[in-house]
Amino acid sequence: FANNIKIPHGNCTSPNRCTCMCLEIYSPLACNFFEFGCTGPWQDPLVNFRNVLSPGYMFGSRNCKSGFEGYVDESDRFISCHMSIHVPNFIERQTIPLAILCACIGFIISLIGFFLQRWIKKQRIRKKIARRRN
Repeated sequence: FANNIKIPHGNCTSPNRCTCMCLEIYSPLACNFFEFGCTGPWQDPLVNFRNVLSPGYMFGSRNCKSGFEGYVDESDRFISCHMSIHVPNFIERQTIPLAILCACIGFIISLIGFFLQRWIKKQRIRKKIARRRN
């Protein structure tokens, strides 16, 4: 189901020969002329550290960014279209820049906290000296 509409995953015209349904395609030609759709299927750069794929999903392996794929034979032709291509959300797609941003913000907050703590300590010492003078 896609948007509550039942769509086929592909068309198998002969045994073990299928054409899988692609909902969003990557086209280098369109990218060169229109500068649109210039990203291919998403591959997780952190695949060694996390698993974002749910059962029944796979990363796109060709020029299809969203749709369906399946097993391929030795001729690199689809013999099934049973898997959905995983389309990442914003956080999955931007994990590395967000982690770097959070680390930088954390570092800046730590510096501010350190210098604020030193300033407060100096203020306490000055107040203590002022009280002793009076």
